[in-house]
Amino acid sequence: MSLSCLYCKDADVDNIYEWHDRLVQHLHDSAKSAEHLRVTKRNKKNKKSAYEIFQLPCQHEAKRAAGNCQLTSELAKPRREAIKEDLKERQVAVLANAAEARESLYKARWDFANLPPGDINILLNSKIVFNAPYDDKHTYHIKITNSSARRVVWAIKTTNMRRLGVAPACSVLNPKQSTLIAVSCDVFIYGREDTNNDCITVEWCNIPDGAEKQFRREWFQEDGMMSRRTCPLNTILEQTHTHF
Repeated sequence: MSLSCLYCKDADVDNIYEWHDRLVQHLHDSAKSAEHLRVTKRNKKNKKSAYEIFQLPCQHEAKRAAGNCQLTSELAKPRREAIKEDLKERQVAVLANAAEARESLYKARWDFANLPPGDINILLNSKIVFNAPYDDKHTYHIKITNSSARRVVWAIKTTNMRRLGVAPACSVLNPKQSTLIAVSCDVFIYGREDTNNDCITVEWCNIPDGAEKQFRREWFQEDGMMSRRTCPLNTILEQTHTHF
């Protein structure tokens, strides 16, 4: 056998070994790829199962909570009905008490309005006299005393509010209480104004029991009994003296 033939046979053997090595490497790589793919799929499956396992208690809790809410609502229904009935009864009681209070107040006002007011004493002459000259302000003092056994409210009006003044003009008097009032006449030119009808009017009436000692105009607007006394005012040129 020649050397060339031996060389060819050795080359073929080397090629076979190389192909064998390549085949083994390929099979090894394929096996690794298949194993990697299998592991990846298994991990994905495991992840999905873990998520489902985690969600399972949450879903169970949600269902149980919904059931508890429904059960709680059913158990609380009688309680709500009882509360509604109690509120209705309280509302009826409050309305009844309010109606009774209004009726009692109306009756008290009716009794108060139809009770004649007590008498008051006004210490003055039959007339209040202002003497000339009238270039200065003149003041005349009168005393009002509540001689009754009830509290009264009083107010004084004048026929000429610009020229004639009263201080204080209104107040409340307890039984047997007195107050001093200043009736004044401002400066004016005698003869240029009509002074013939000058007067002051004292009005008074009872005030409800328990009311505060504070003047209220609406007490004079009630449909009750009121007393009134008018005191004439005289303005004269001669100097005269007023006697009590």
